[in-house]
Amino acid sequence: MRRLPLFLLMLLAVACTGPQQETRLVSARVEYATLLQMQDTCRGTLCRIINPWDTTRVLIQYFLLPETDTLFSEAEAESLEHHYGKFTLVRTPLSRNTVCASCHCYLLRELGALDCMAVVCDADYTQLPDVRKRLADGSLLDAGTAIAPNIEVLLSAQSDAIWISPFENAGLGQLSLLRIPVIFCADYMENTPLARAEWMKFYGRLVGRAAEADSLFAVVRSNYLRLAVAPSDTLSRPVLLVDLPTSATWYVPGGRSTMGHLYQDAGFRYPWAFDTHAGSLSLSPEVVLDDGWEADVWLFKYYNTGRDWTLSDLRALSPAFGSLRVVREGNLWGCNTATSPYFDETPFRPDLLLGSLRRIALPADTLAPDSLPVYFRPL
Repeated sequence: MRRLPLFLLMLLAVACTGPQQETRLVSARVEYATLLQMQDTCRGTLCRIINPWDTTRVLIQYFLLPETDTLFSEAEAESLEHHYGKFTLVRTPLSRNTVCASCHCYLLRELGALDCMAVVCDADYTQLPDVRKRLADGSLLDAGTAIAPNIEVLLSAQSDAIWISPFENAGLGQLSLLRIPVIFCADYMENTPLARAEWMKFYGRLVGRAAEADSLFAVVRSNYLRLAVAPSDTLSRPVLLVDLPTSATWYVPGGRSTMGHLYQDAGFRYPWAFDTHAGSLSLSPEVVLDDGWEADVWLFKYYNTGRDWTLSDLRALSPAFGSLRVVREGNLWGCNTATSPYFDETPFRPDLLLGSLRRIALPADTLAPDSLPVYFRPL
């Protein structure tokens, strides 16, 4: 395992509680993301992750230094720290990564960087054949759950870095013992589909695929903007009911969330479009059913390893569902995440999901090509 001198590790350790820099890192490369800033310097790229729970503060900073370049002198490190604030030094490209989310596995595959993965977490949830094959032949190791990865596996794999999704007020626990960079993947906290997808530029630079990431995002951006339905004529749009209740709570995306934006861009009239929350809304089933009583389309995800659901499976969840017009008319669309690559693909390919949903919202429309993936299937 590559190790930095101890004094550099101490000097370049992340400081979330120290003085915060108010200057914004200006980069023409970041257009949509609100929690990611990047700036090129003569020695590498400084990447700043904004704290999603307090956007006036910095969560962490990384300085991406090419492996072929000489390390900073102590004076250089002090000068950079004085100007930008403390940061974690990352020697790029990272060649042996531990990846905790299947969507990042998918992205690395799309960037031609699948060989940069050494370990994955939550491997049972990925639908990617390439990843499953590597797990089966032992070229890719399984470290268990992303919440508590197996430290022994990470040590044996000699990972260069571990990619995790940060949570509010959560510490690193045993991960701090690894003495490798912890990459905070806060893309899931962005509020629009293109903002989240744009994080591929950061991840591409971590693994030496900057050009490929910039090129892929240009395709995603172009496709998404071409397929997005103009915000006019909202009253003529089909009313959308989404997701399913969990016990006594029905979680639906807030109006300013990634999915809230995407449903509206696909051509639906989303009942919570004017809500100002960027996360999920925790509602009672009675409230959701009241708002979705006259829904024209119902989209939901479920997990079933045996087979895809039928209308009988949905009706069995609650007697109240049978009285809904959308159920009587049969305009129900389910995504079986046990077999669909929905969670693998859509975070960084919102253009594919947008086109797929647009074909449901506007069935007579011909703008979305037939070659798009089918994530939701009629019951």
